[in-house]
Amino acid sequence: MHTKTNLEFQSSSWSASQSSLSHELAGHSLMLLPPLEAPSTPFFVGQSLADREECENLLSAVQKLRGQIYFEEGALEASMLDLAGKHTHPFDRRSWHVLMCTPKGQVCGTLRVIIHQAGCSVDDLAASSCPLFLDPVWRQRGRRILQEFLRRASAAGLHVAETGGWALDKSVRGGRKGALLALCGWAITRLVGGAKILGIVTTRCGASRLTRYLGGLELRDEQSNVPPYFDRRYCCDMEVVEFDSRLVNPRFEAIVRDLCDYFSGVIRVQPGQAAAALGHQLSGEPTVLDMPN
Repeated sequence: MHTKTNLEFQSSSWSASQSSLSHELAGHSLMLLPPLEAPSTPFFVGQSLADREECENLLSAVQKLRGQIYFEEGALEASMLDLAGKHTHPFDRRSWHVLMCTPKGQVCGTLRVIIHQAGCSVDDLAASSCPLFLDPVWRQRGRRILQEFLRRASAAGLHVAETGGWALDKSVRGGRKGALLALCGWAITRLVGGAKILGIVTTRCGASRLTRYLGGLELRDEQSNVPPYFDRRYCCDMEVVEFDSRLVNPRFEAIVRDLCDYFSGVIRVQPGQAAAALGHQLSGEPTVLDMPN
């Protein structure tokens, strides 16, 4: 007998509209922090008065949340965090970060999305350095799989993106807020013109299973799917999952469209402009935080 997950059981009650998103967030809010260093995409946002210190503080809050959660779950040792308890990633400063905040303004969930420059190579992908693809048995085959992924993205006229750093405080796990945070990845990449996306996702707490349910695809070649692998750095099994911003489980298409509407007031296609940090409260007007030069 098939036992439904919480998401499967509840998803049929999800409906479109901004009021529905507000209901799902239940007083929480979403914020989007773009790259703090060289822009990873030509798609940027509007103007405001926020200073760089505020943007740095938001990124620090993201890194501290990840460090706290990963350490509590046994995925990291204390020695892998900095003195402030932050978990940093080489892509952090070149990525967009979705932040979910509590009604009191504390960060309780986060997702990282990097949109690579046009013409990126296999070596530019975080996935290329995952332990599986560094293993001598898989190295050459893994590179061919990633090269084919890049070819398919180019043939479809899509950007190449990667997601990671998906972390949720216990207070927002087990419900739909975690799924809503993950679906923001679809919305953001749609808004910049669409992307083929790779994500390295832990099997802990059913995370990889959830991403596949939302619309993730098995990364594969003509022989077989890329198998799960054990990552000694994080002491857990990982999976390499492929996503297409155009394709999501039909049950969540309306929600992704609403999230696109939610962010569209502050993300627009304007090549050559400077990146900005932005937040958007569902209960009011968008709050745009400018990234100073």
